[in-house]
Amino acid sequence: MKRTIFFSLFLLVFILVGVMGITNATASTVPIKTPGPAGGGNPGYFKYTEQISLTQTTTETVPTSYPGEDLDSLSWLCPGYLSVTGTELQILSATEFTQNNASFSISSSATSINVTFTNGGNGGADSKYGGIGIGYGGYIPANPIGAWGPSVPDQYGIVVYLEQGGMTSYHLFVYFDGSLCLNATVGSLPSNVGLGFYYVYPTLFVYYYNGTWHRYSITPVEIVGTSVKDKPLDTLNSNYFIDAQDAGPGYGYAQWIIASYSYYTTQTIPGVTADISWMALSLSNGVKALVSFTGAGNPVNVSTSATWTIQGLTVKNYSVTGNLYPTSGSFSYVGRGNSGIFVYANAMPSQNLDSWYVNVTFTFQFVTSTQTVEKNITIPVFVDTYAEQVCFLPPNSQYLSGQTISVTNSTLINYPSGWGYVVLSPARIDIEVQGLTSGYVPLPYSISQEVQQPTTYPYTIIVTEDGFVISSFTSQFTVYPVTQQPVMFVEGIPGSGVVGQTLHIQFQFTDAAPIANLTKLPQSTGDLQFSFWKIEGNKVLLEFSVSNAAPNGGLAFIQKEGPNILIPFNGSAGILLNESGVNEVQFSVLSSGLAALTEGQVTIYLGNSSPVIGVGLYLPSGTMSWFFVDGAILQNAMGNQAFVVLTGVNPTTLTQVESGYTNASGWGSATVSLTDVPYQLIDVDWYGVTYSIFNITVNNVSTPITTTTVSTTNTSYNYSQPFHNTISPNSSLYNFSAYQPWATLIGIAIVVLISLLSWKFAGYAGASAGAVMGLIAASYLGLFPWYVFYVFIFGIAMLIAKTIVDKFMGGDE
Repeated sequence: MKRTIFFSLFLLVFILVGVMGITNATASTVPIKTPGPAGGGNPGYFKYTEQISLTQTTTETVPTSYPGEDLDSLSWLCPGYLSVTGTELQILSATEFTQNNASFSISSSATSINVTFTNGGNGGADSKYGGIGIGYGGYIPANPIGAWGPSVPDQYGIVVYLEQGGMTSYHLFVYFDGSLCLNATVGSLPSNVGLGFYYVYPTLFVYYYNGTWHRYSITPVEIVGTSVKDKPLDTLNSNYFIDAQDAGPGYGYAQWIIASYSYYTTQTIPGVTADISWMALSLSNGVKALVSFTGAGNPVNVSTSATWTIQGLTVKNYSVTGNLYPTSGSFSYVGRGNSGIFVYANAMPSQNLDSWYVNVTFTFQFVTSTQTVEKNITIPVFVDTYAEQVCFLPPNSQYLSGQTISVTNSTLINYPSGWGYVVLSPARIDIEVQGLTSGYVPLPYSISQEVQQPTTYPYTIIVTEDGFVISSFTSQFTVYPVTQQPVMFVEGIPGSGVVGQTLHIQFQFTDAAPIANLTKLPQSTGDLQFSFWKIEGNKVLLEFSVSNAAPNGGLAFIQKEGPNILIPFNGSAGILLNESGVNEVQFSVLSSGLAALTEGQVTIYLGNSSPVIGVGLYLPSGTMSWFFVDGAILQNAMGNQAFVVLTGVNPTTLTQVESGYTNASGWGSATVSLTDVPYQLIDVDWYGVTYSIFNITVNNVSTPITTTTVSTTNTSYNYSQPFHNTISPNSSLYNFSAYQPWATLIGIAIVVLISLLSWKFAGYAGASAGAVMGLIAASYLGLFPWYVFYVFIFGIAMLIAKTIVDKFMGGDE
């Protein structure tokens, strides 16, 4: 006799209206991975820097220039003559018999100053413009312009003065400690004039500019006893001064403007350095080694103002004890502009901090503004692990003909992010399937293979990185042929009943292969969409696509007996939902009859107490796009199929009680009464295709009981006790059994309260009725244990009997 899926009406009520309870599932990860970083990742990584000195720090004296307007804030002799135009400062305005001067202090590294004047023209026709002068360490005399030279200054400091006076051309006069050291004819006065001096004992250099720079070198001397010696400079102060004078007729006057001034300052020229830095790990011998990864660009940063190139490198392998250490592989570098290099380690990883490392010595050539420097810089290199960690999921052990065989992989980086590492030689994952591939082909790999008989395919997966084989996995899978077969899903037949009980049977006929892709599951109630299934073998591949699903939604499994099971979409205790792609899980029937669900590398044990006979989605919010099952037959509407329902006690002499055709949804129904004791057979016959016979134990009682079939589309949904759709006097809708004896005390209080209210408004008769109403209410709310309600009913019946006896049969009977 063919076996089929069947269950009772009472079980159906429990299944269709339930909120799926989450089982106490346990999860385990079983990834197939290549090695990760040593120490579990980042075992004390830090930035290490070596500073290389390329040139020494030096000082130099350089002239520094400033605009004339900067002198506007000085204490000038006649501030009313001042006027700023742009960056220039006017100090005289072409007015006869005027003079203006100011002294100031500057932080000059030498006794020096240079002032550039602009001559704005005179007020006469004699080409005489008055006079200008500069000095240091003393004072400029009042009205210095004279007929044959300026007034002699005090015997301190340096005075440089330019005037014509009564002479035929302009003369440059230089005084050192009040003594005239120079009287030089310089010709006519141009519109731009420069005066300057620079004194370094024992020499005074004087500069004059009239379109061409002229320099005069003076070495003042003095007679000491009978010797002539270099004279040092005597000063009254450390101030500089600037003077301009406009004279009267014959000596000339002009608009004098200071365009700029300059003096010497000492500047420190810092030495040029180069900072060489890398992400380091302290080895057991204290060496700060560059953490490198095979197949990666391992960054070494170079920070310097110089330009640089690498002229070559040498490599030596060492153990942490300092001895030379033989190892295979090679080391090179890849440039990355002026910011540094990538050290490229094509070598098997060490992964042991107490093992070996490599000293890579680079010959750097640095070019600064003053010189070219070559430096040998040694970088110790520790090869930690491979640049990438590969995780792959091998094929399942069995597939159905035409089913997609998919092998996927994922790749993670082993080096820490944010440090500048890059992958130069990516990992490669290849698979060879004997009979399906021509040699090795890269992952991801998928193929759909059809077979007429079970066929086994051996395969090998290898992972290589930078030329090294770091993982190899060999196994096989079997592809089985697929045929369509008829399946009957029958509802409403219990395991036992009583004489006179009426059964309302529903059934659906399906003719399908164990593979289906649906846009809508055949049954729904509330937020639950589901389908019964018949599993072929012990594994089922489930794939689905949903959008906008809430975390309390999930994948639902329906047990033959017991509550539904929900694996939620919360990613921690359940499925990590991918709303933008395919969600793939594998359902497995274990040898113990329990079920397991595998998502990626995580296995969740459902903890089912009876066989799982259906699957679906619980979606309080969200939309399902499609649902794919491979390895199980789902319900499929076979409309207009002939059926016959028979009953009796002997399989050879069954009596027909119903016949007809399934509706457009593939459903048929029949009504059968239980009349035979101790058992009765019910045969649901898909006419000409298949049938199923159910054996029901029948008990002999006098009260007939009628069962009803719950509608799969109109069942109400209750969140507090979802598996009960009816309300009995001892209600399970409100279950306070966990709160006894307090619940009973509250129930008694409710009864007393209702009785008192009834007595208040209706007297003693009302009190009796109120007591009955209170008892019913408290029992309805589930506050009393179930047996208390029946005690109340018995007591009420006795009261009614006594009332009848007293009223109609006399008080003594």
